Amino acid sequence: FCRCDPFSPAVRRMHGVARGSRSSEQVEADQIKFAKFRQALDAALTARRAGKLDADALALSAAALQTNGEFYALWNYRREIIQHMVSQSPDAAPGLLKDELKLTQKAIAENPKSYWIWHHRRWCGEFFASLIDWKVELGLCDMLLARDQRNFHCWGYRRWVTSHMAESADSEFAFTTKKIEENFSNYSAWHQRSTLLGERVRDLAVAREELELVKNAVFCESKDSAAWLYMLWLVAHCPAVAPDAYDSTMELYALET
Repeated sequence: FCRCDPFSPAVRRMHGVARGSRSSEQVEADQIKFAKFRQALDAALTARRAGKLDADALALSAAALQTNGEFYALWNYRREIIQHMVSQSPDAAPGLLKDELKLTQKAIAENPKSYWIWHHRRWCGEFFASLIDWKVELGLCDMLLARDQRNFHCWGYRRWVTSHMAESADSEFAFTTKKIEENFSNYSAWHQRSTLLGERVRDLAVAREELELVKNAVFCESKDSAAWLYMLWLVAHCPAVAPDAYDSTMELYALET
């Protein structure tokens, strides 16, 4: 396991660029936070080495994950515990699911782009498939995408959630339209749109409708690559729309030169 201090100056750099100076109070607060995390982590790892698979072990791992949700080994440990507890007492499943959803939602709020947290949330949906409320999960996606429209973790989770629902493709298509119109630079919304269209994009009439949306985007944000990439995708999957795309490009060129 990594025993480094996640709050150290070396770790507080991204791509070699420091995140900025910090006050002595902030440094002290981080040191206190790390000390609590190390204490909680040591307790959870001790329980795992002892083979504990009970509610106390869940509490110990939760204490550490609430401080640092990136420690993926503890999410693995929680899955081992839950599987064991449900095998021993199936009636415990609803309560366990409720606790996991609460823990992961709080963790996602703190770190909305953590692979490990989203993976655990999805695992819960798979393991407790008969108990999960998919509308609640879709609502969570709506809330998080309202905060950050381009969170690709949430978009991926949304695709997985809707695959378990009777939601029509049209409603999801309308959702992508709304998000794109709010922000033409939303790569994830354009990608979601392409997955929803699938083979239908080879229909020239459909491709021309899509081109109108793209044209609106590139005319408003001509230097943003998101819409241009979608236009390339349209042409690649429906070559017949290429002349229309060319005309739109030349029209924009004439306006900007």
